[in-house]
Amino acid sequence: MALTRSFRDTVVKRAQRDPAFRTALVEESVQNFLDGDVETALGQIRDVVNATLGFEALAAATGLPKTSPM
Repeated sequence: MALTRSFRDTVVKRAQRDPAFRTALVEESVQNFLDGDVETALGQIRDVVNATLGFEALAAATGLPKTSPM
């Protein structure tokens, strides 16, 4: 059975409307990083950034090139 919406889109939309979910994503990404699952941790952080300020705003706020935080 085909999915009608991508999982990533679902996560981003929930993170946009639910601050507790965003917090849980960040906490889980830190735990994944500490457990050595860096790929999953980075994906979770990307979801949080995309659901909140976006990479352009993050780059502007940090003074880094846009591709650097990605």
